[in-house]
Amino acid sequence: MKKVLLISPPMPNQRKMDLIPMGLLAVGGFLRKHGYETKVYNAAFMPKGVYQERIENTIKIIKDYAPGFIGLGFPTEAFESTIEIAKRAKELDKDVVIIVGGIHPTAKPFETMTVPYFDFLVYGEGEITTKELLDALIAQTSLDKIKGIYFKPDRTILNTEPRPEISNLDDIPFATRDLLIDIEKYPKEALGQIHTSRGCPYRCAYCSSSIIWGNKVRFRSVLNVISEIDYLNSQFKVKNINFADDNFLLDPERVRTICEEILNRRLKINWRCCARADIHRYFNADLLKLMRKAGCKQICIGFESGSQQILDDVNRGVNLINIKAVIKMMKDARIKLHADFIIGLPGENETTLMETFNLMKMVWDWCRPTITVVLFKPYPGTKAYERKELVDYKGLQNGFKKIFAYAEMCNIKNLSTKPGYVWDRIKISSFKEFGSLITKFVKSWFHRYGY
Repeated sequence: MKKVLLISPPMPNQRKMDLIPMGLLAVGGFLRKHGYETKVYNAAFMPKGVYQERIENTIKIIKDYAPGFIGLGFPTEAFESTIEIAKRAKELDKDVVIIVGGIHPTAKPFETMTVPYFDFLVYGEGEITTKELLDALIAQTSLDKIKGIYFKPDRTILNTEPRPEISNLDDIPFATRDLLIDIEKYPKEALGQIHTSRGCPYRCAYCSSSIIWGNKVRFRSVLNVISEIDYLNSQFKVKNINFADDNFLLDPERVRTICEEILNRRLKINWRCCARADIHRYFNADLLKLMRKAGCKQICIGFESGSQQILDDVNRGVNLINIKAVIKMMKDARIKLHADFIIGLPGENETTLMETFNLMKMVWDWCRPTITVVLFKPYPGTKAYERKELVDYKGLQNGFKKIFAYAEMCNIKNLSTKPGYVWDRIKISSFKEFGSLITKFVKSWFHRYGY
């Protein structure tokens, strides 16, 4: 049986990523379940080195493992590195089969397949499709009836009909962390990432989730989720769990059952999850307190913007009037808040940026959260990308810098009360990153002692 290597390519200017490639691990676990020798390599994780060094290390992995099939799952930002890896893999072995998949290939399949080094493309969910494609290639049977692929016989790009969604997510193996190359170098917190569902019912114009999963939500069973937590706890001593679903709190009764099961089994874990800024509409104080009792220490809320107009324009479906009620519920339950913001969304201007800045300050005054701010990037396949609205990024630079600086100051103030946080971040990939860390540590020390 030929070997399979699944790779998450690096992105330019990307810092070391502790997140594990859950999509590739799901595909890898499914292939292994059906008899394929499979490994997964996350080139973005490489503890040391810059972009080109990560490329070189990936090529070394390919050379040492000598796979017959290489699967490359990538977003738009990693398109160029994916091309380079595929090209050099073909130079090592002209017969190696290159299969691409993920968000960008699914959103832009024809454009992606024009790359001469890509042999096949899997779009949508990849587990069953990839397995059937490998089966057919090894048996040298027709590809026409395999749903969910693009291929190019005689250099003509052809595609088959979409594959239906996997109805039972419990069929996908979760005990897959051992597929990771260099697993021993990952922090336990990274291995504690779990997806308990696929899909999101909301239709935010900037979100790429629906490209792969659609807008229908499918859940793993509660017992299957608890079994994965138990696996992580027993096999890797993982105590901190990150429920990385698009919206883990979508179904309150399911969350209640998960919490009760954690307590019944006396699983000693801490966990975090993400939610929309309107959870007060379908959650109550008692359920949040149950979550805290079951180990929930933090909820990440996507506030995104302080401008109601922008939120409405991107179809966020959230009313800013209700934010204080959400924060009060979390404070009463003693659950910490992590606040997410996106700046540069379609329609952004000096006024809307100031509204976001003011909201950020209010949220800080109310509950002292940690804060993440990202600059908006339109992803192919999303409605925001199709609208092609231009934002005056250059003219808004001062506003962007002000917001980034304020978020950093808030995080430094949090750091000053949690010195141990520093040592959790001594996983650095450059002298520049080390210098930045030392600077933040000194600032936090001065703040802590009132200088």
